[in-house]
Amino acid sequence: LHRLIRRQRQMCIRDSFKSVGQIFAGAVGADAQQTSRLLMLDETATGSVDPILLINENDVLAGHAASVGQVNQTQLLYLLSRGIAMNLAQQLVTRGFMAPALVSLSTTMQQKVFTELEEAMSGETSASR
Repeated sequence: LHRLIRRQRQMCIRDSFKSVGQIFAGAVGADAQQTSRLLMLDETATGSVDPILLINENDVLAGHAASVGQVNQTQLLYLLSRGIAMNLAQQLVTRGFMAPALVSLSTTMQQKVFTELEEAMSGETSASR
């Protein structure tokens, strides 16, 4: 499972993400499921995802999915209607997008990822604080 987040202010950004899964000959009964999602946090950003499966065996299960999209506006408007500031609402929706990809990480590592994400979204870095 791959999830990427891209944001850059005052500049159009284009991102491309390619992921490759491979099933080798002799891997009878293998199961390769691949999901690639790209979340664009800026309305001028564009992107593409390209999931690739290389399968060299017949008796396998394999599948792939890909999507590129903006922050869910319905979720964002719901949070805004509850009095949550735009920046925090965007962070919460983005956290929700990222959470399923991070469940296998330790709590400490998840917090580190979310901290870096929030710094990137606010334009800060640890060094600039």
